[in-house]
Amino acid sequence: PRGIMSVIRKKKDPIWLKPDWAFLEKGESVPPLRSPLRREKGVLGAFMLDLGGGVMIHGTPQEHLLGRSVTHGCIRVGYEDLKVLFDSVQVGTKAFIY
Repeated sequence: PRGIMSVIRKKKDPIWLKPDWAFLEKGESVPPLRSPLRREKGVLGAFMLDLGGGVMIHGTPQEHLLGRSVTHGCIRVGYEDLKVLFDSVQVGTKAFIY
């Protein structure tokens, strides 16, 4: 989504909490909200900047797919660039997405 957002949270080694659509896309049944099946390590890379509303700037273990339209709204960044961004941006920093 386009707009002016703010970094509301930063996290090292984030764990992805899979939303319902992630299961439905694979034809799987949707587990309860607190199910361990919803937690996936490594999918978001080493760092994450949360912009709210389910939108994040994060890494990826599949850097060869950077620049392709393969996400559901998140912004994926390569490790080195994301490390610099994570180290320099504070919670509350505005993010202009266009």
